[in-house]
Amino acid sequence: MFDRALPQTEAITIEVIEDLLNFFASQTQPFNPREVCYKTTFKIITRLLAGKKFSSYEKLFKCLVEYEELGTKTMSPAGSGILLDIF
Repeated sequence: MFDRALPQTEAITIEVIEDLLNFFASQTQPFNPREVCYKTTFKIITRLLAGKKFSSYEKLFKCLVEYEELGTKTMSPAGSGILLDIF
């Protein structure tokens, strides 16, 4: 059942993580790795769901991230621990 989807998922994950590693290697200034890792994970999820590669600078991707963050804050009665409960 999953034999065709697993190689596709692996290829997408490897490609996005390679982009992340290239980003880390190119940085010369301090940055927030939490935000970068979050967006990388979100890129993997959206690519699997939508079948489209998103850039962090695309308006649609920014809207999806904002929508997800808003939903998490809205449903969060106890702060950031809700992230573990959602996923």
